[in-house]
Amino acid sequence: AAYRGEALVVVWAQRDGATAAAPSSLRWSAWDPSREAPPRPERVATGGSASLPSLAAYNGRVALAWTEGDAGAERVRLGVSDELGRWGDAPVTLSDAGASAQAPAVAMTAEAVRVVWAEQRVGGSSLHAATVRCAPRLTSRGRSGGSGVAER
Repeated sequence: AAYRGEALVVVWAQRDGATAAAPSSLRWSAWDPSREAPPRPERVATGGSASLPSLAAYNGRVALAWTEGDAGAERVRLGVSDELGRWGDAPVTLSDAGASAQAPAVAMTAEAVRVVWAEQRVGGSSLHAATVRCAPRLTSRGRSGGSGVAER
């Protein structure tokens, strides 16, 4: 959950079918706690089965990172909303193919979103991070220093 001005934003993964093999998609809702009931959840457009969402908010905008893909080949994706809660720019893929990306965590400032996640490959796991500029749109990934972290 993240707080966007007057609204609490929540997101979760939900199976799209009755079986355990059914793909999952993300649902989100922005709720003003002073209202009686939260609004109906909306579906986040993803490119495949989605899970492990992480939220951050800054100045009315919300950054959402999640994992997407088949088990053992998940990728970390990132989307950013505008101040009105619309998911405008297409999500970007942050992690590389050939690994299972897990547990994304996201932080947001006025100009950038920082995402960290773990990747598991044959022979071990590692921690990765990406900085994505988001003022006014998702435009690029940058690198910065970090001890023990593989940067993207």
